[in-house]
Amino acid sequence: MFRQMCDTVAACHAQQVFHRDIKPEIFIVTDGTSTTPDGRLECKVIVKLTDFGLLTTDLYANVHYNTTLRKKRILRQYERVCRSSISVTK
Repeated sequence: MFRQMCDTVAACHAQQVFHRDIKPEIFIVTDGTSTTPDGRLECKVIVKLTDFGLLTTDLYANVHYNTTLRKKRILRQYERVCRSSISVTK
């Protein structure tokens, strides 16, 4: 399943489409079938990517957006660590 997720994102990037909001919740997992070379039907999992609301075709906008997100996440983690390291004892 993870391989399909990576292949899906790679296919988007190959078309110069950058999602900018990849997270587990935006993948839909469905059941499907495929035919093997000997003619048998085989059940398989199909992974689909959804929610292209932040899509861009500008690679540099994607880099800037991700850098901004990383900075915000690092700041939130830092704030969380600072808050948890301050303990009040009586």
